[in-house]
Amino acid sequence: MRIIAAIACTLATAALAQWPQQPVKIIVPVTTILTTPVVLVVPSGSPFKTVQELVDFAKKNPGKLNFGSGGVGSSTHLDAEVFKKEAKIDIAHIRDETVRWGTAAREAGVKPE
Repeated sequence: MRIIAAIACTLATAALAQWPQQPVKIIVPVTTILTTPVVLVVPSGSPFKTVQELVDFAKKNPGKLNFGSGGVGSSTHLDAEVFKKEAKIDIAHIRDETVRWGTAAREAGVKPE
């Protein structure tokens, strides 16, 4: 018996209306055992200084922004899909290996140069 549900399963349900399995109908949460911070970042030269500025731009320019994640179905991908759905914006997903490398490097104690 599996007793721990992956975050991807929960996020996929929220992000994808046509998800074939609806975990909220077949499992019951008992407790939270882990929380993971999620941070929205933009390049330092970006014109966006607030989330609202980014959302406003995305609404006025559908398909002009993209976001990177560790890959399809990763928690960063699904977090962004939920953000996209909630904000009602059209942004494109791009697999970005640096997301994984950045996390691994940070966990290993590697400092940016």
